[in-house]
Amino acid sequence: MTRSTSNTEENLSALREGYLLLSSNPERAREILEDLAKENSVMSMVYLGRSYAPGGKFSEDFERAKMWYLRAAEQGSLFARYSLAKLLLKKKYLEEARRHLELAAEQNYPPALHELGLMYRDGRGVEQDIVKSLAYLRESSALGHIFAKRDLAMVVRKNNPNAASYVLSIFLLVQSFLSLFRTFFRREDSTDRLI
Repeated sequence: MTRSTSNTEENLSALREGYLLLSSNPERAREILEDLAKENSVMSMVYLGRSYAPGGKFSEDFERAKMWYLRAAEQGSLFARYSLAKLLLKKKYLEEARRHLELAAEQNYPPALHELGLMYRDGRGVEQDIVKSLAYLRESSALGHIFAKRDLAMVVRKNNPNAASYVLSIFLLVQSFLSLFRTFFRREDSTDRLI
């Protein structure tokens, strides 16, 4: 189950301060976020994981990034579990990444379903299986994942060279572009978004 940050984070002002300091004062941000993590702040754990991951605000440290993402995932964050899986994929820990993706997919987390679909499409860390790929991509697409719609269209077209699949793939591509367009131009009324 995904937890809403606004419902579970007890010290949003400190969390916001730590997040904002990541750009200007990473050391102070680390102190604040680690203090919040000691109080079981899931988002502080996610921010710490992201900050230690490649391209993050701290010196890259795979083990710390993994630890923080795992702690947040164990608290129920599907985003953290997915982020952990992506980190593991980058480091070529394919079996461990797949296990975390499957745990998130069991809870219908669209990005995890999409990534599993790609893994089965490409045979990355698993035996290539277009049927499983299509199943994961369809499920992710049905849950609104824009890139799953695009990738589903491409897998359908590539693996079914007939007129019906061509029409279906065009329909799916148009659907994904329309979803992307709606998402891009949607106005957010809230400025309190933390990630």
